[in-house]
Amino acid sequence: MAQRLEPLYPAKSNYTNRELAKVLLALNSEPAIKKTLELLATAKDDTIQTTYMSSSDMILRNPQYGLDIADMLANIPPAQQIFYATALSNTSSGWTPENT
Repeated sequence: MAQRLEPLYPAKSNYTNRELAKVLLALNSEPAIKKTLELLATAKDDTIQTTYMSSSDMILRNPQYGLDIADMLANIPPAQQIFYATALSNTSSGWTPENT
């Protein structure tokens, strides 16, 4: 199964990459580890995700907490990178000295 999926990874969409990463890393695919490390370094969140998280409507709902929410949203870590790091942390085999 890994041999059939590896040529598809990475894909153009973040969603597809997340699904392929889950499957390939569960199958201990060495090429997937290298590709996921590369994606981890360059991953960008989807625009919909970013737009939703920086919505001024949510901040303006409660002026008392608005500044705290704005500060939290300004410093939120990239979701894609968190996903890849978590997926890699659950992979125990398939690592090579070059990947560590």
